[in-house]
Amino acid sequence: FFNKGVLLASKGDALGAISSYRKSSEYNPSNIMALNNIGSLFTSRNQFDSALTYLKLAHSAKPDELFIIENIAAVSMLAKDYTQAETFARMALRSNPQSAKSLGILQQMKKGTSN
Repeated sequence: FFNKGVLLASKGDALGAISSYRKSSEYNPSNIMALNNIGSLFTSRNQFDSALTYLKLAHSAKPDELFIIENIAAVSMLAKDYTQAETFARMALRSNPQSAKSLGILQQMKKGTSN
């Protein structure tokens, strides 16, 4: 199901891909790549609440996974949940102080609050 999701996503069938990734995560709930990919597809459709639901499931399955933490921060920023964006960006920086993605999120937030 995971590979079918990848194929469908590459063909532009976001809904089919989401369905396949969901099946994949039913069989393997700790498959954070399937959960992340669902989050990514929902993000591309500007469905940030749904994206965050799946990213947080991935985070619950593997709390120390940096790219998941950073993706939660980035999608939270897009969703204008600045408190959550900052929380997850700072969490990522504790793991990797040189994280360009998390530093960029915090910098964007700083610019946004100074306007």
